Amino acid sequence: MNLTRYVSRRLFISMFQVLALVVGSFFLMRMLPGDPVVVRLGPMATPESIAKLRHDLGLDLPLPVQLANYMKKVIHGDLGNSWRTANPVLKDLRMRFPATLELITLSMGLALLVAVPIGVITALRPGGLLDKFTLLYVLLAGAMPDFYIGLLLIFLFYFKLGLAPPPMGRLDLMLVPPTAVTRMYVIDSLLMRNWETLRSAISHLALPTFTLAFVQAGPIMKMTRSTMLQILEGDFMYYAQVC
Repeated sequence: MNLTRYVSRRLFISMFQVLALVVGSFFLMRMLPGDPVVVRLGPMATPESIAKLRHDLGLDLPLPVQLANYMKKVIHGDLGNSWRTANPVLKDLRMRFPATLELITLSMGLALLVAVPIGVITALRPGGLLDKFTLLYVLLAGAMPDFYIGLLLIFLFYFKLGLAPPPMGRLDLMLVPPTAVTRMYVIDSLLMRNWETLRSAISHLALPTFTLAFVQAGPIMKMTRSTMLQILEGDFMYYAQVC
C-alpha cells in the first residue's frame, strides 16, 4: 500500500513537471530572436507569403490561444512540422532514434566498462594516487560541457593527427548504408557481413562515443566509489573480518 501511494504521488508530481516543461519550452521558443516564418521561407519571401504562412501556423493568434492549440496537439501526439526539414517532427524523431540509441548504448557501455572497476579500486585504496587522479577527473568531467570536449577531440584527432574521419554523417561519403534492419549501422553491417561499412560506422562513432563516455563515466565512478565505501564500512563487513 505504501509503495502504491508513493508511485501514485510520484506520477502525480511528474505530470506537473511535464506540464511545466511543455509550457516553458513553448514560451522559450517565442522569446527567441528571429521570425520562424522568415527562416522557413527565406529572406526573399514576399510579405503576402509571410502573412499566409503565419496564418497557417497560427502565429498571428494571441499567445494564450497559441498555447491552448499547442497543448491540444501535444496531447494528441501531434508535434507539428520541423522548421528545418518541413517533415513531421515525429517522423524525424523516428528516423534519428536508431542512431541516437546506438550512440547512447555504446557510450554508456564504455563508461560502465571503465568507471565501475576504477570506482571499486579507488574504494579499496582510498587516498591513493589513483583515487586523487579520479577525483580530479570527476571534477573535470563535470565542469566541462560535452560539446566542448567533442570539439577538442575533433581538433586533435581529425585536424592535427588525421586519425579520425571527418565529423560529417555516419559513414564515409562513398559508402551506401547497409540494408535497414535495425537502422543501427553497426548491427546492420554485422548482419549483412559488410565489413567495410562496419569499419566506417565504427570509425565515425569513435569520437562521439568517447566524448559521451568521458562525461558519463565521472558520475558513475563517483557513485560506485561511494557505494563501495558504504559497503566496506558496514557492520556486516566488520563482523566478517572479526569472525
